[in-house]
Amino acid sequence: MGWQALKEETAQTNNDKSLLDKRIQQLLISIFDKNPEGKELLHLLQHVYLVSMPVAPWGKEAAYAYFREGQNQLIRSFSIIIEQAKLEAKIEGASTQANLRGGKNAG
Repeated sequence: MGWQALKEETAQTNNDKSLLDKRIQQLLISIFDKNPEGKELLHLLQHVYLVSMPVAPWGKEAAYAYFREGQNQLIRSFSIIIEQAKLEAKIEGASTQANLRGGKNAG
């Protein structure tokens, strides 16, 4: 395999990952932001796992802390992905409105 083929394969892999990331983002928004029960579930998960449950309780094996931190990271990543998507949509909407206002002034 030559360098060009490797570059093309890397570009395709990056494109596939980007599409997969976008689909995950869409699903998370659909489930945890637009759906009232999903919003409630995410809120409960945040409260139970991030607030109420310690990562490394006294007397537990060290491996338990890694397990708990993995749970927490998953919940945090869901929240971060949703908030980033909202921010991107807000920025995109503001940009579109600015372009529309600019187009009206130009005409």
